Amino acid sequence: PELVDEVRIICQNVDSYLDEWSPFVIAGESIKRRKLLQVWMYGKLAHVNADKREILQRWRVDRDVEPLFQYEFESILVPVTQAIFWIRQVNLRALEQLKAREGIIAKADA
Repeated sequence: PELVDEVRIICQNVDSYLDEWSPFVIAGESIKRRKLLQVWMYGKLAHVNADKREILQRWRVDRDVEPLFQYEFESILVPVTQAIFWIRQVNLRALEQLKAREGIIAKADA
């Protein structure tokens, strides 16, 4: 497939994964992986966002359950990180193709 199609497939796979339900239901709310990722990342770890922080505070769980949230967050990061790696690989191949084309063009101009 074309390189752009490969990137599209990678992104679709990550989107599908993130749109699946996590195992958590808090106060009757089922939580998708994408929401858990965003709330945990931007409500607790980095670039704290007031909206995400508020959701995280509503999700307050017992201390013994919090490590499960942390585990799920880290588990979600695995396929996201893999997707970043695979997109990098596609980009490297695209750069090689561009370099090869430039070499052909440079030879033709000589």
